[in-house]
Amino acid sequence: MIGLCNVDKNMSTKLSKFFDIKELDDEDSFPYLDGVFVDWANYMSPAEWTKQAALMDTYTKKKIPIVLFDRYLSLSKKEYNWLKKFKVFFFEPAINYRRGFSYLPQWIVKPDFKYYSKDKNKREFDLAYKCNNLNNNLKNFEKYYFEYSKMYPNKEVVYSTHSINKHKEKQYKEFDLKKVTDFSFSQSTFTIAIDTQKNYNIGYLDENVFEAMSQNCLPLLPTEHKYFHAMFSGLIIKDMDDLSYYIDMFSGTKEVIIEDIFDNIEKYYPEFMIDNDVEVIKNCFTK
Repeated sequence: MIGLCNVDKNMSTKLSKFFDIKELDDEDSFPYLDGVFVDWANYMSPAEWTKQAALMDTYTKKKIPIVLFDRYLSLSKKEYNWLKKFKVFFFEPAINYRRGFSYLPQWIVKPDFKYYSKDKNKREFDLAYKCNNLNNNLKNFEKYYFEYSKMYPNKEVVYSTHSINKHKEKQYKEFDLKKVTDFSFSQSTFTIAIDTQKNYNIGYLDENVFEAMSQNCLPLLPTEHKYFHAMFSGLIIKDMDDLSYYIDMFSGTKEVIIEDIFDNIEKYYPEFMIDNDVEVIKNCFTK
């Protein structure tokens, strides 16, 4: 029996075809298991973080295989140095980052576009962005979102973040770049997959990109995101001319373009498809 911690329904269903599955929730004691798969939560989810820490403390001592997927690259060096003493397989969704970790992207399930509903009405926002801490990425945010908001005041551009410099927030507001408490990508027509220079360098693609596509919001890729150009072929932006052109041209055809992105993933990045991840995880438990 394989125990699952913080694992989503899609992956749980897939793994249940090969193993007996036990969902490890807060009310569990610590049942006998042959292996554990943990989708590692970060500090933003304290309840999940505490639960997974207790599970790791218990099951490492039992010398069973543990698969740890560090989705948010949040596992500390101290935690890694302790866990590597045991039978733990470390994975992360970054192409070229930490020694001791293997590459495993966030898994996705391709939508059934046959039943994909098209928008009948114009969306509330033309362009929207969300992140935990915008202070880490002001340079890239200003290059695209802020500049676009200044140049095209008739467009609705918003962002949501838990942390932002108050001076910057005031500056953005003066040019109608609005901070909102939260939003759904179903409210926006476009988003730009900007990230920090570090994440560009290591090949980490934020999962908000896939959340946006699942809600029929078309992501555009900044040229700096060098590892994923083939995934977003024809949607690479390097300046305001590119951004303005795509927003004007693709608003009414985004459903077809999103389907093309998923086709590109299947062709050029099959490691993102959930069946690939299942095989990788399954092999860890059968070695």
